[in-house]
Amino acid sequence: MIILQSIFTALFFKFKQKEQIKTIFKFKLLGGKMHSIINVLIGLWLSFI
Repeated sequence: MIILQSIFTALFFKFKQKEQIKTIFKFKLLGGKMHSIINVLIGLWLSFI
C-alpha cells in the first residue's frame, strides 16, 4: 500500500513538473511575441515622429 502510494506521488510530481515546464515555455513564447509586437509599435511610433 505504501509502495503504491509513493509510486503515485512520484508520478504526480513528474506530471506537475512537466506541466510547470510547459507553462513556463508558453509564457516565454507569449513574452517573445509581446516583445516583438512592442518593438514593432515603438519602431512605427519613432518613424512617425
